[in-house]
Amino acid sequence: MKSFIVILPISLLLLLVVNRNAFRRSLLHPLGWKEYQKNILAYGLRFYPRQYLIIHFTSVMLVLIASFVFALPLPYILFLCFVVIIFLPTTLLWQAVFIREERDFFMLTSFLQQTIAVFKSHPKIYAALSECLTLTDGDLKRSIIQWMNDIEAGSPLKESSITFLKKVPHFISGNLVNLMVFVEEYGSTEYAEGLEMIQDDIDDWIEDTYAFKQQQLELRNRIVILSLMALLIAFISKQMLFQTQMMQQVELYQFTMFLFLLSLIITLLVAQRIYCTPWIEKGEELWH
Repeated sequence: MKSFIVILPISLLLLLVVNRNAFRRSLLHPLGWKEYQKNILAYGLRFYPRQYLIIHFTSVMLVLIASFVFALPLPYILFLCFVVIIFLPTTLLWQAVFIREERDFFMLTSFLQQTIAVFKSHPKIYAALSECLTLTDGDLKRSIIQWMNDIEAGSPLKESSITFLKKVPHFISGNLVNLMVFVEEYGSTEYAEGLEMIQDDIDDWIEDTYAFKQQQLELRNRIVILSLMALLIAFISKQMLFQTQMMQQVELYQFTMFLFLLSLIITLLVAQRIYCTPWIEKGEELWH
C-alpha cells in the first residue's frame, strides 16, 4: 500500500495538468454539472441531466466490476472511480465538439454550394447572401448578416467580407469571395467556369474531410477494441496465476493491476480526443 501513497499525488498532478478545467466541470465539484451544462449549451446542444447521470453511473459501475474482478483493494478502487468521475465530462465535451464541428462544416459547405448556384444565375453578392441566409445559423449566420449590413452601409465589397472570412478562413471561401467581388465590381460574362471549378473544390473538400474523419473514428474504435482485448487477456492471465498458485506477492499484483486499469481508463478517455480535431485544417486557412 506504500506504493499507492507514492503514486497517488503524482497521478493526480499529471491528470489535472492534462486538463485543468476537468475538475471544475466534474460531479465532484459542487457546481460541476452547471459548468458542464454551460459548456454544452455554448456548443448549441441540449443538456439532458438524466442521461448525464446515467452515463456517470454506468461508467462507475464498470470500473467497480473490473476492480472487484481483479481483486483490487478499496483505495485503488476509489482512485479509479475518482479519475473516471473527473474526466468523463471532458470526454463528453469532446463528443459535443465533434457534433458541433460536423454540423458547422456541412452547414458551411451547403451555404457555399447554394451561394454559387444563386450567384451563377444572378451575379449580385447581396442577393445571393439574402437567399442563402436561411441555410445558416449561429456564428456563421451572424457573420453573413454583418457582411450584408456592411454592403448596405456602402462599404467596399472586399472589405465587407472580412468578418465572414475571419469566421470561415478556408482558402476555398476566400477564392469564392474574390471571384464574386471581381465579377460584381468589374463585370464578366465568363465567370461560370470559375464558379464550377470552386464547386468541384468544395465537393473534393467534403469528400476528403469526411473520409479523414471516418478514419479517425475507425482508429478510435480500434483502440477501444484493443483495450477490451487487453482487459480480457489480463483476466485470463489472472485466473491462470491463481490456479497455479503463483500469486506469492499479493501487494505487487494489486499495484500492477491498478496501474493496468488506470492506463486502460486513460487510454479509453484519450481515444475520444482523436476525432475531435477541427474540421478545417490549419494548413488550409487563409491566415495560418
